[in-house]
Amino acid sequence: MIAMKVLFVEDQIFCQEAFADLLRTLFGPIDVDCATTVAAALEKLAAGPADLILVDFSSGDVCGQPGIEGIVHAAGEARVIAMDGRPLVLHFRRARAAGAHGYISKTSPRSVIGEAIVRVASGEDWFPEIPARSAASHPSAALSPRQTEVFNLLLQGLTNAEIASSLGISLATAKLHVHAVLKATRARSRTELVLMGGRPFS
Repeated sequence: MIAMKVLFVEDQIFCQEAFADLLRTLFGPIDVDCATTVAAALEKLAAGPADLILVDFSSGDVCGQPGIEGIVHAAGEARVIAMDGRPLVLHFRRARAAGAHGYISKTSPRSVIGEAIVRVASGEDWFPEIPARSAASHPSAALSPRQTEVFNLLLQGLTNAEIASSLGISLATAKLHVHAVLKATRARSRTELVLMGGRPFS
């Protein structure tokens, strides 16, 4: 039996090892190869095909050229998933335009990341939905002043701990505010909130 071959474009060794472990949990024995740059990834693809390619926008030259577009072009039949340390609308749209098959925020729960990878590997596409909203209906319109502050910090990609520190509140209180903001804006996750395309509101 030929093992699935996965190419991971990631410049942080910790992330390489963590995702290799996750992939082996999902698929069993597989061949995981890592490249720290787009150029190195293209060389590896030229030497032999992969079945699945994970490309982290947080890594060095992925945001440059040939970037994600170059990898998708060289991927052949391989399924390509773009990843982000913190979700950005620009990267989301670039990944879709390039022809990637999925986009995952690395801040998502392990279960969500695992499900996304399995579904893309099986032939589906995985992109968070971006609810359509009119210009007159800003996501923060129904928020209290404190919730609006939290909303703005969420758009900047801050974690609960960073929000608590920034606002001088406890972590537990920050979590409550984050939950309230997601509920009020009808966003199902932080990723979806950011990908609504909102801008900090005052």
